[in-house]
Amino acid sequence: AGFRNVTIGHGGGAGLVPLITEAAPRLDGPLLWPAAVHRGFNMAAALDGIADVVTMPVYEMRETKTLPDDAVAAIAGGNVLGVILMSARSARLFRERLLALGQDRAVASMALIAGSDAIVAAAGDSWAETFVSKRPARARLLAIASLLYDRRTRS
Repeated sequence: AGFRNVTIGHGGGAGLVPLITEAAPRLDGPLLWPAAVHRGFNMAAALDGIADVVTMPVYEMRETKTLPDDAVAAIAGGNVLGVILMSARSARLFRERLLALGQDRAVASMALIAGSDAIVAAAGDSWAETFVSKRPARARLLAIASLLYDRRTRS
């Protein structure tokens, strides 16, 4: 796509910091950081004094007023095995929506699958089980969900 140097890390933005720090002496210009409008990780702050970062918001997670009807029905019916949460903001908003619907206690029958300890903290207490991925990668979170489903269906 015309980029001179592409670096791929693991674990979100924080996983790139050591790689960029190591490469910093060879950088001859600013780094482009395509990111969400609302983000929990500040790459410019993490690399302050190491590299110049140009942050470019490219997508936005917009807050909804409620959960979709089919999700509400599944939660109310106890038909949700687990919830995958990938940001502290989405965790907080999800829990707020449950509370507004009078379904906050439903988490006692659901597993929380999270990408970090910060997400777990934002999701609140009383989950039936909590799983935290060692790295917040979608593939790892989905693998945890698959193992949870497999364990539940074989019991």
